[in-house]
Amino acid sequence: MRLDAPALPVGLAGPSVPRPRRSWRRTRVLLGSGGARIGAAILLLVGICAAAPGWIAPADPNEQNLLARFTRPATRATDGTLAVLGTDQLGRDILSRVVHGAKTSVLIGLAAVLVAGAVGTSLGLAAGMRGGPWDHTIMRLADMQFAFPFILLAITVIGVLGASVRNIILVVGLSNWVAYARVVRAETLAVREKAFVDAARALGVPLGSIVWRHVLPNVSASLIVVATFGVAGAILTEAGLSFLGLGVPLAIPSWGGMLAEGRQFVDTRYWLALFPGAALFVTVMGINLLGDALRELIPPRGCDDDAQARLLRRPQRAEAPRGDPIVGVQQRPVEIDGERSVSHRSLSARSMPRVAIWDERSSTEWASKSRSRSSPE
Repeated sequence: MRLDAPALPVGLAGPSVPRPRRSWRRTRVLLGSGGARIGAAILLLVGICAAAPGWIAPADPNEQNLLARFTRPATRATDGTLAVLGTDQLGRDILSRVVHGAKTSVLIGLAAVLVAGAVGTSLGLAAGMRGGPWDHTIMRLADMQFAFPFILLAITVIGVLGASVRNIILVVGLSNWVAYARVVRAETLAVREKAFVDAARALGVPLGSIVWRHVLPNVSASLIVVATFGVAGAILTEAGLSFLGLGVPLAIPSWGGMLAEGRQFVDTRYWLALFPGAALFVTVMGINLLGDALRELIPPRGCDDDAQARLLRRPQRAEAPRGDPIVGVQQRPVEIDGERSVSHRSLSARSMPRVAIWDERSSTEWASKSRSRSSPE
């Protein structure tokens, strides 16, 4: 008796594998938009100025030269130095102060968004997942925050703690957490009803793991859009506080402080307020352009793979199954006395070390065991 013939696998897929990542494709689509390219270029320039102001600024931003005060843009001062954007009432170089002001604005904007995002996301997740008294209490706190005047909060905190970059970050961050909390709560209420969350609960996964591995990745898309516009709002808020004299100390260059100093000379020395105002306007415009592109790129909640592929304007390519098949059918002809008369078939299942449940943006894996079985037909 002789058995030959290779195993013929059935068309069953192997272990669950994560869907192909589309980060690079999304980046290309994002940069394919004209507004997004302009916004990215603006933010790249502002980021370079904020990261290395000493290499770009031609002079010390606080160096005073009364002999060169009110020098017009693109002219040389009395000492022979070229003032590209002119000088102010104390002879300080405006270009240097604008470049160093970018560091202050970017630092306060990003740090305030981190504070507001951390507080708002935590409270929004707690309200959405636990519900009941938690939800009621957190939403009432959000209503109280909306009703409390921001300028009164700023005057109180800065009057008690003093004017500093840290206190400005706390004021701006703690006054903007409500937007993050409301967005995260609304997204969490929808995500917690999904099948993969119910499966995780049925398997006994702790609530913290469910929130960290399932809920938070699915609400992160909306958080990115809100945070993008939040940076622009924080920069404008810092400029407004500095304009009112409630911002950073005068020794630290800031665009709002430069606007406050130049407003009394706006009719005769226009460049004192023009260039810091233009820097503030261009930076906020670049952030808004990039935020609009992100909002259009991120698919709506509940969008399936085909819809996401259409949003990305590229056809979705099927991925070949990876690994060996889980279930295979083996057919072996049996020869008796030189004649092939009986066909023996068997069904085999190999051990499956991992079973995965995948949702749209996150995954959780649970280990399981199975036995290989063979049954003749």
